[in-house]
Amino acid sequence: MALRRDKDDSGEWEKPFFHQRGWLISAGFLLAMLGLAGVAALSDVGDSGKSSDTQHSASPSAIPSKSSESRSGSKRPAGCRTDDSDQDKPTKPPADMRWKNIGSETVPTSPTAGPLKYNEPIWSCFAHTPMGAVMAVHSIIQHIPYAGWRELAEEQMAAGEGRDAFLRKRAKEEDRPLSAPSQGSQYAGFSVLAYSKKQASIVILMKFSEVYFTLPVDAKWQDGDWQLVLRKDGSYSPDPTMVNGTNGFVMWGN
Repeated sequence: MALRRDKDDSGEWEKPFFHQRGWLISAGFLLAMLGLAGVAALSDVGDSGKSSDTQHSASPSAIPSKSSESRSGSKRPAGCRTDDSDQDKPTKPPADMRWKNIGSETVPTSPTAGPLKYNEPIWSCFAHTPMGAVMAVHSIIQHIPYAGWRELAEEQMAAGEGRDAFLRKRAKEEDRPLSAPSQGSQYAGFSVLAYSKKQASIVILMKFSEVYFTLPVDAKWQDGDWQLVLRKDGSYSPDPTMVNGTNGFVMWGN
């Protein structure tokens, strides 16, 4: 889960995964910031982009039409059934939380909260719960720098101006090799700021060395699963901000 800083089109995708789909901040930049003793915020969240091919940017998110019902009664893709009974904001990680690799980085997953389906680059079938939304944004963001990003955008990013901008920008970037070394940052925790069955606002807590920083992201429930909601510039988060500690966050325990 590396960081990157890319508001230019310099090929930052080959760096840390954590480009806020462009926001990855390079390790060197972070260290430099640390050296300036009073820094309270990390620099620019980069943009991710994908081509603005009419063929892709104009197409709505594609989800299999055949569906089944989850316990909450919402339409789900065929073969996807989750227990959506726990609608409370989580105060701890799922008891069955497991770390799984995407490239050289790891993301939290859960057999109950999701994803239940792994079909690269699409990890899908998340619970229609606050915890399901948390798992979804981690998975979607982590897949952004790798091959398959076009399919990822069409199926797991909400259609609109933000996705169109992402498509244009990401198309100018090189895919990061799955074998690329880890950039040293890691998912440390999260906080669910707001939640309804239609949308969720989540803050991801990242750790690099001994420094913590936050990334606020939004998700939307659509077509039977959680989708990432992008900002108008194609990024998925405002600038990451350094924080003094972990108070107020649910820690993954890694």
